[in-house]
Amino acid sequence: GFLLQARCNWQVFSGPCGASHPAYAKTATVTAVAGRSVVVTDPSLAGIAPAWFAEGWIEVGAGVNREVRTVMASSAADGNAVTLTLSYPFHRAQTGNAATVIPGCDGKADTCTSKFANFVNWGGHRSVSRNITLKGMRTPDIGGGKK
Repeated sequence: GFLLQARCNWQVFSGPCGASHPAYAKTATVTAVAGRSVVVTDPSLAGIAPAWFAEGWIEVGAGVNREVRTVMASSAADGNAVTLTLSYPFHRAQTGNAATVIPGCDGKADTCTSKFANFVNWGGHRSVSRNITLKGMRTPDIGGGKK
């Protein structure tokens, strides 16, 4: 069902969203791994705002060693470094590995406008204060036969 809600109904970078994830992906180097906390470093990360990568994901490794984790929180850039809090710790990723970090979307209209410049595809409803699920209803077949 489609929800009438203040948040967007689309997943970021999906077809209805229309944003292109390669345009927002950042390539960086893993410089520290401690449980769910990972530090990535690259000059392209300078000036990144807090929570920029929150609700996004990080990819490290290739083939059977490829690991993908959801980013739960991200710090503001400290120089060229950003600290990410992951949904689950990496098993194989180590310092020195290359990583691709993709920003997430919190579904708010302002985020869609300022972060992704994609408000034209925003799938939420600003005037709705609570979630309402819409489901198609089957119309009963009305027979015209004899009784």
